[in-house]
Amino acid sequence: MKKLAFLAVMLFVASQGLSAATYKLFVHGRSGDNHCRSLTSTSSGTYDYNNYWGGAVRGLNNVRYVGFDGTRNGGAYSWETCGAQKQLHDALLFFFNGANTSEIYTHS
Repeated sequence: MKKLAFLAVMLFVASQGLSAATYKLFVHGRSGDNHCRSLTSTSSGTYDYNNYWGGAVRGLNNVRYVGFDGTRNGGAYSWETCGAQKQLHDALLFFFNGANTSEIYTHS
Protein backbone atom coordinates (compact mmCIF):
# COMPACT_ATOMS: atom_id res chain seq x y z
CA MET A 1 0.00 0.00 0.00
CA LYS A 2 2.87 2.39 0.81
CA LYS A 3 4.43 1.72 -2.58
CA LEU A 4 1.13 2.48 -4.31
CA ALA A 5 0.73 5.75 -2.39
CA PHE A 6 4.33 6.71 -3.17
CA LEU A 7 3.79 5.93 -6.86
CA ALA A 8 0.61 8.04 -6.90
CA VAL A 9 2.44 10.99 -5.35
CA MET A 10 5.33 10.67 -7.80
CA LEU A 11 2.96 10.55 -10.78
CA PHE A 12 1.17 13.65 -9.50
CA VAL A 13 4.45 15.55 -9.07
CA ALA A 14 5.66 14.48 -12.52
CA SER A 15 2.38 15.50 -14.14
CA GLN A 16 2.71 19.06 -12.83
CA GLY A 17 5.58 19.66 -15.25
CA LEU A 18 3.37 18.57 -18.13
CA SER A 19 1.02 21.51 -17.63
CA ALA A 20 3.55 24.13 -18.74
CA ALA A 21 2.39 26.57 -21.39
CA THR A 22 3.88 29.15 -23.71
CA TYR A 23 1.92 32.39 -23.60
CA LYS A 24 1.99 35.08 -26.27
CA LEU A 25 1.83 38.45 -24.53
CA PHE A 26 0.67 41.37 -26.65
CA VAL A 27 1.77 44.51 -24.83
CA HIS A 28 0.41 47.77 -26.19
CA GLY A 29 2.39 50.98 -26.35
CA ARG A 30 1.42 54.49 -25.43
CA SER A 31 -2.21 55.36 -26.03
CA GLY A 32 -4.63 58.02 -24.85
CA ASP A 33 -7.31 55.38 -24.30
CA ASN A 34 -8.01 52.88 -21.56
CA HIS A 35 -6.95 49.36 -22.59
CA CYS A 36 -6.57 48.02 -19.07
CA ARG A 37 -7.94 44.93 -17.48
CA SER A 38 -6.12 43.89 -14.30
CA LEU A 39 -4.01 40.76 -14.58
CA THR A 40 -4.64 38.40 -11.68
CA SER A 41 -3.75 34.94 -13.05
CA THR A 42 -2.82 33.11 -16.26
CA SER A 43 -6.50 33.14 -17.21
CA SER A 44 -6.51 36.98 -17.27
CA GLY A 45 -6.07 39.16 -20.34
CA THR A 46 -7.80 36.87 -22.80
CA TYR A 47 -9.42 39.61 -24.86
CA ASP A 48 -8.28 42.85 -26.48
CA TYR A 49 -10.05 45.42 -24.30
CA ASN A 50 -11.03 48.48 -26.39
CA ASN A 51 -9.57 46.81 -29.48
CA TYR A 52 -6.01 48.17 -29.35
CA TRP A 53 -4.69 45.44 -31.65
CA GLY A 54 -7.62 45.88 -34.05
CA GLY A 55 -8.19 42.18 -34.66
CA ALA A 56 -4.66 41.70 -36.00
CA VAL A 57 -3.94 38.78 -33.66
CA ARG A 58 -5.37 35.61 -35.17
CA GLY A 59 -4.66 31.89 -35.23
CA LEU A 60 -2.48 31.76 -32.10
CA ASN A 61 -2.90 29.80 -28.89
CA ASN A 62 -2.52 31.17 -25.35
CA VAL A 63 -2.72 34.83 -26.37
CA ARG A 64 -2.88 37.34 -23.51
CA TYR A 65 -3.28 41.11 -23.82
CA VAL A 66 -1.39 43.43 -21.49
CA GLY A 67 -2.83 46.94 -21.55
CA PHE A 68 -2.85 50.03 -19.39
CA ASP A 69 -5.04 53.06 -18.81
CA GLY A 70 -3.66 55.88 -20.93
CA THR A 71 -6.40 58.27 -19.79
CA ARG A 72 -4.97 58.51 -16.28
CA ASN A 73 -2.23 60.91 -15.30
CA GLY A 74 1.09 59.07 -15.53
CA GLY A 75 -0.61 55.96 -16.95
CA ALA A 76 2.29 55.08 -19.21
CA TYR A 77 4.78 55.17 -16.35
CA SER A 78 2.68 54.43 -13.28
CA TRP A 79 2.96 51.61 -10.76
CA GLU A 80 -0.67 52.22 -9.74
CA THR A 81 -3.52 49.90 -10.73
CA CYS A 82 -3.68 49.79 -14.54
CA GLY A 83 -0.41 51.70 -14.86
CA ALA A 84 1.96 50.39 -17.53
CA GLN A 85 4.74 49.48 -15.09
CA LYS A 86 2.41 47.49 -12.84
CA GLN A 87 0.70 45.75 -15.74
CA LEU A 88 3.99 44.60 -17.26
CA HIS A 89 5.29 43.52 -13.85
CA ASP A 90 2.12 41.48 -13.22
CA ALA A 91 2.32 39.91 -16.68
CA LEU A 92 5.89 38.78 -16.08
CA LEU A 93 4.91 37.48 -12.64
CA PHE A 94 2.00 35.37 -13.89
CA PHE A 95 3.08 34.26 -17.35
CA PHE A 96 6.74 33.42 -16.61
CA ASN A 97 5.77 31.41 -13.54
CA GLY A 98 7.07 27.89 -12.91
CA ALA A 99 7.60 25.99 -16.15
CA ASN A 100 5.58 28.50 -18.19
CA THR A 101 7.32 30.58 -20.83
CA SER A 102 6.19 33.58 -22.83
CA GLU A 103 6.80 35.44 -26.04
CA ILE A 104 6.36 39.21 -25.83
CA TYR A 105 5.03 41.25 -28.75
CA THR A 106 4.87 45.04 -28.54
CA HIS A 107 3.43 47.85 -30.61
CA SER A 108 3.44 51.58 -30.15
